[in-house]
Amino acid sequence: MATIFLIISLFCFGKPSDVIFVDPLNLKGVTLADATAIISDDAKITLTSDEGSKDKILDLYFPAGITLKTVLDTIATTNNLKLSAIGSESYMFTSKSTALPTSLSGTVNLEKYGTGID
Repeated sequence: MATIFLIISLFCFGKPSDVIFVDPLNLKGVTLADATAIISDDAKITLTSDEGSKDKILDLYFPAGITLKTVLDTIATTNNLKLSAIGSESYMFTSKSTALPTSLSGTVNLEKYGTGID
């Protein structure tokens, strides 16, 4: 694994759109699991990833002055992940393939007629 040299400072604490990284954030060659640990520690939030996404290797660099919201959204978008808020200061990356379905499909049977519709 690549050696990680990160010096991250935060300008303020609060909502993800309010948290600003003062120093550049270099996530090149870093696993998502390692990146979430680093970001969690510095931003004072809980950030996790599911089993299907934790081993993804990131290849991202963020300049100084970037918001936490931009960092999280970029990681999710560039790695085909879903970012879910769990409470006010907890977030989780999940693989879109393991995310819960948003629709149901099946057959509705009409008891009286013994047939159904798809």
